[in-house]
Amino acid sequence: MTIAEEEGISLQLCGHTHGGQFPPASWIASRVYGRYVHGLHRFGKLLVFTNWGAGTWGPPLRVGTNPEIVLLTFEEF
Repeated sequence: MTIAEEEGISLQLCGHTHGGQFPPASWIASRVYGRYVHGLHRFGKLLVFTNWGAGTWGPPLRVGTNPEIVLLTFEEF
């Protein structure tokens, strides 16, 4: 994110994290990605967006995180 912000990029769309999918992976994801594990956040002048994703990895199980599909609308300003 540091390089993107330094290069003047205004929005970074990040791949999904599954919200960690189930404990203890959810705890690990939050420690690795911090506040950037989910949602829209600002990193200097850079906006960073990460979603939970809609599926699973490995076992078809999600505990404590809901699947999500996000529709983003971009407008000129």
